[in-house]
Amino acid sequence: MEGQKVVIDRPVDKTWKDNPTIKEKGKAEDDETKTAFEREISKVINNTKLYNKLKRVDKLASIGRYGVIFIGTNELKVDKDNNVNNYLKKPLEKGCLSGPEDILYLSVFSEKSAEIKEWETDPTNKRFGLPKTYEINFAGENPPEGFNPNKQRVHYSRVIHIAEELLENEVLSRPKLKNVWNRLEDLIKVVGGGAESYWRNARSKYHADVKEDYNVDKKKMGKQVDEMIHDLRDWIGTEGIDIKKLGADLADPKNPFEVIISCISAVTGIPQRILLGSERGELASSQDESNFLSTISERRVNYINPMVLEPLIDKFIFHERGLKPPPLGGIRFQPFKYCRK
Repeated sequence: MEGQKVVIDRPVDKTWKDNPTIKEKGKAEDDETKTAFEREISKVINNTKLYNKLKRVDKLASIGRYGVIFIGTNELKVDKDNNVNNYLKKPLEKGCLSGPEDILYLSVFSEKSAEIKEWETDPTNKRFGLPKTYEINFAGENPPEGFNPNKQRVHYSRVIHIAEELLENEVLSRPKLKNVWNRLEDLIKVVGGGAESYWRNARSKYHADVKEDYNVDKKKMGKQVDEMIHDLRDWIGTEGIDIKKLGADLADPKNPFEVIISCISAVTGIPQRILLGSERGELASSQDESNFLSTISERRVNYINPMVLEPLIDKFIFHERGLKPPPLGGIRFQPFKYCRK
């Protein structure tokens, strides 16, 4: 459904329009020299296509209640039965990686493909109420032909759990589409119903009025009418018959469409003109644009940095042998340039 895609894609695409800069604490803003820490993080970013993966998992987490990033490393081994699953169930130990090259890849999965199987139930554990293991379908929902690995149990230390709109629960968020699902269905009815109404009423309908005291071969006339309706003939004989066109009002879906769009805009915080895409987005007012960009900037500061990027970088540091974790100076996105009109 196009409406679903727009509600999910607009904020995510804008959030990741520019890649952030990761700096070590204490560096001047204009210092472009990279420290050892920054060089190693850059290697991970380039080798794993990090920002592309983060944008994808951001969308997956927005569709469901969460998404996960699986960290593929070269410390994994297979047992005598050529099964890597026994190692995936074990924790990713501190210092098990010798450098950024040991982080081989990142894979992203939706809630459907990465099901939580075990929870931490010990109230004295600092991870109380959080996942212990996931069952990940590494083939995903639409696996390519010839690639169909079994679902495998994975320890939580090998993944980053991504969930945005958390309230009481620290793990499961409210799916973004849930807030506007009924309105999106209404949109389908209005757009689809308008098209169906046009199709039914655009083709003219006629009434045949037989003149008084005039005998008509009704069977022959009915056959001719059927053939004309089904495009088998362009004319019919109308001797003794008055053919009258039946009028029909075409429903205009514009007003209900605009009402539904305004409701979706109010709930999602996406201005109507931005929701409707580039054609009308170019006409978006400066106030629309500045409000939306302000929302995206807030999303970067309050969600992307502390809940996505920082945990991922901390995990890279924790598991890399010999890397002294420096204080993270910050993760900075390029500020948006507001359009003034």
